[in-house]
Amino acid sequence: PASLEGAVVGIADRVDTLVGCFGTGLEPTGSADPYGLRRAANAILTINLDLGKGGERHASLGAGRGFPIRLDTLIEIAAHQFAGKVEITDTDCGELHEFFRGRLRTLLIDGGLAAADVDAALGAGFDDVCDARLRAQALAVVPAVAREVFKRIANILDDAHAKGIAISGEVKPALFVADDNTEHRLWRAFGAVGERLAAAQAGQAYRDMLAILVELQPTVAAFFDKGGVMVMDPDAALRENRLSLLHCILAPFAAIADFRLASQGSAS
Repeated sequence: PASLEGAVVGIADRVDTLVGCFGTGLEPTGSADPYGLRRAANAILTINLDLGKGGERHASLGAGRGFPIRLDTLIEIAAHQFAGKVEITDTDCGELHEFFRGRLRTLLIDGGLAAADVDAALGAGFDDVCDARLRAQALAVVPAVAREVFKRIANILDDAHAKGIAISGEVKPALFVADDNTEHRLWRAFGAVGERLAAAQAGQAYRDMLAILVELQPTVAAFFDKGGVMVMDPDAALRENRLSLLHCILAPFAAIADFRLASQGSAS
């Protein structure tokens, strides 16, 4: 659509069709898509990508004027319009949400982004489709060795959660082992980049954030490999403190990407 009004109407019309079809069991199956739902979803995504941050018309139409419209918001508003007419269940909305993920993945990969970078970015969220694109683009500069180190952190934290171990996120330097400088060194390195990291995060400067991740990678790797720190220590206090340390280091970067899905990216 050439105008903002046309964009809004075009999105509204298509999301109404999508929600109605998913709510009545008319979603695409295999190659069959008689109602053109893939095309409708692609159009919604393309309009948002065009008008939102990083889009070709973002600046020309008044900095996007509220674009992109979040996918969860779109689905919720459209589902509400069917109240009393068609029952739109949470399952229907969830299936449509995942349908959008698949269409967005295809659009971003067709646009030249590496599949692993796209998967990792979408794994951290994709309701703001322009933000997801920016994060996927930024991931292209992260080398494989850095991806693997942060994937290791994510896997350790997953394992702790699976075992029912609570992680407070409160790091207590007093509990660092006195005769081993590994924990202190990692905590100091993370503290040294704190202001830069916070500023980059506030400005959605994802490349700057990931440059800091790459900067931290050798110290994080040393924590595991050279320091030989046993994160899952039998001592509950030491274990929780080390898990909290890893949680604090991963958290800002986990908002950019799910590193469990980022290990096969294009960077070297």
